[in-house]
Amino acid sequence: MHLVFHRRANGAVDAPSSILPLYDPNGALKKEIKRQISATLLLVSLVCLSVYLSIKLVSSNLRGIPGPLFARISTFYRVWLLAGGDGPVQYHKLHKQYGEIVRTGPNHVSFSDPAMISVIYDFKNLYFKSHFYDVFKPLYQGAPMDTIFTTTNPVHKRASKHSLVANMTSCPQDYHGHISRSVSTFIRCIQDLQSPSHSPFQQPIVDFSTWSFFWGFDMTYAIMFGEPFGFMDSRSDFNGMIDAFTRIARYAALLGQVPQWCPILLGNNRFMTFMRRFQTFPDPTQLFLKVRTFRTPPLWLVQEASAENVRE
Repeated sequence: MHLVFHRRANGAVDAPSSILPLYDPNGALKKEIKRQISATLLLVSLVCLSVYLSIKLVSSNLRGIPGPLFARISTFYRVWLLAGGDGPVQYHKLHKQYGEIVRTGPNHVSFSDPAMISVIYDFKNLYFKSHFYDVFKPLYQGAPMDTIFTTTNPVHKRASKHSLVANMTSCPQDYHGHISRSVSTFIRCIQDLQSPSHSPFQQPIVDFSTWSFFWGFDMTYAIMFGEPFGFMDSRSDFNGMIDAFTRIARYAALLGQVPQWCPILLGNNRFMTFMRRFQTFPDPTQLFLKVRTFRTPPLWLVQEASAENVRE
């Protein structure tokens, strides 16, 4: 019911002069109220967002560095740059337009000045690795496993590098043989592909990008485990490891731009287990750890045994 009251000039209020029923059979009044509330909430949200972005643009210490507007307010700008698979080309265009220093995110800057290499990648660890590298931590026994490449702890990084350098330089002749054999195998395989029976215009096309992976994996595996995988001899990615590596690297490159999502996506064992029910996700770490019995022991194992004998 709707009651109508009348107020006199002296402030007195008369009793209801009429009683009118509030009749809204189509719910028009209720819809209008909801529309007004929605419009008000939207307006308030836009005002709050505008104030937040304005404060973010003005208060940032990087506000003087040139770059696209989207990059100044959102981390997803870098995701958009890499989504097409031509990130280097896109970054080259950015530097061509804005100069040697470009702002590519609210807290990210891209350098193209070669003089900055020695400043950023110094041996004093003045600049730490970002959480971008968390994405590249392999899952082992259901948990992310830190490596010399992914560690952001400067103490662990320094200790690992010293250990690796000492191991590599203590017996260089041990590694020289593996490296020489891998280079010789690479040259032999490339020469075999160039059959003398074909004319120069009919020679098969050699994809050096693929063969660089073959050589890199074979040489590294030979140094670490005593003998190569066999990619070059088989002339193929026979166990799918290289394909798994390149695919997971593409996923990680995109996710690395928003590493805060990693613990609930690639870095989450439950999520990956669930996703593997619908799609095959490569796991190069598990493939790498499934090693066969080698005819020769790995160099690192031989050197550790030698060190133990010396200490005894």
